[in-house]
Amino acid sequence: MTGKQSERSLAVKQWSKRAQDALGDALALIQQGGSPEGIANRSYHAMHCAMVALLRAIDQAAIGRDEVLALFDKEFVKSKTLTAKLGKLPAEAAKLAEAAESEKGPRVTNEQAFEMYNSAAEFVAAIEEKLPAG
Repeated sequence: MTGKQSERSLAVKQWSKRAQDALGDALALIQQGGSPEGIANRSYHAMHCAMVALLRAIDQAAIGRDEVLALFDKEFVKSKTLTAKLGKLPAEAAKLAEAAESEKGPRVTNEQAFEMYNSAAEFVAAIEEKLPAG
């Protein structure tokens, strides 16, 4: 493995771990009666980190929300590498996470937060299957 491949592999592992950690944080918030906004934030963050991991696996670097969503859509959704259902989840989650962060936006309900967590768990699991072994 070359230095660049090793660096990429390490980045993929780190972003994948961040995704798992954020998902665990969201579940802990659910179990402890945390705020719906917190659950939505951690759930979206899990998806974001999973997307970054998969992008790093193909040697694409993006960090910002809009940049990651656009590049992920181009590389994995439009190419039909992922199902249409899975491909839509990050953008839908991003909208809800933005609403959760906005002072003027609508409040996130418990039901929305729980649905977002379930979607994030499904999404992260699907992305993990696409990541290279090792």
